[in-house]
Amino acid sequence: MAAARAVLGSIGAVDGDGRATARGVRMSRLGLHPRLGRALLDGAPEVGARRAAEVVALIGEEPPREYGDDLVAAWRTARQGSDGYGARWRAEARRLERSAGEALEGPGTGRPRGGRVTTWWPGS
Repeated sequence: MAAARAVLGSIGAVDGDGRATARGVRMSRLGLHPRLGRALLDGAPEVGARRAAEVVALIGEEPPREYGDDLVAAWRTARQGSDGYGARWRAEARRLERSAGEALEGPGTGRPRGGRVTTWWPGS
């Protein structure tokens, strides 16, 4: 329990008293491991909700071995793939993109609901 509390504290999900922070509440609504939730919430403003969601979906479920060990190559293969993993990955990426937008635009975020989360990515 202490290790879990330490991890949640280090990623900003709980305060020193073990109570959920606003960030922790947003992370809890994502349906992800807390570390992946933090990656999604921190990554979306930096690289765009779509790209952050795609990467988190990729590392959230290990790709098939034939996708290889290179994360960028696996990402490209998943985006183009028509196999079962690619279909699951695309569905999860869409879900996470929506969830990131809702989490980042909702109450307590300093952003009005309906505001835009960028989807820009270098080279796209």
